[in-house]
Amino acid sequence: MDKLWSIVFSISGLCSIISFIIVAWCWKRFSKELNRDPNANSIYPSIMSGQGTAFTFLGVVWVLYNFDAANMSESIPAMLEGLKFAFVTSVFGLCGSLLAKLKANKVRHNYKSNEIDISKDEDDLYNALNN
Repeated sequence: MDKLWSIVFSISGLCSIISFIIVAWCWKRFSKELNRDPNANSIYPSIMSGQGTAFTFLGVVWVLYNFDAANMSESIPAMLEGLKFAFVTSVFGLCGSLLAKLKANKVRHNYKSNEIDISKDEDDLYNALNN
């Protein structure tokens, strides 16, 4: 249990939690937007992948900033912690974006399959009125 709290309160753990919260918030907003208009282009999948990329670069910068070539034995654990953070946030962002785009395609497909073919009804009405 102590290890869990040390992970949560570490910088990488905190940023990973923030990344997850951003993805969850974007998912919620995206779902509402998609329910209002299935054909709307949304910015939320891009925000999800963009925040993953931003936190990845932040993790790499953190690794490079904390790396001490003179003291390799202590620098390696910090480097691995930063890289772990970088890749976890990327996974959150990319998975969120991918799932959002898959959901959008499914909703749009269902929306299009429920549309009524008006042109056929108009032709039948026109023929009925002219006969």
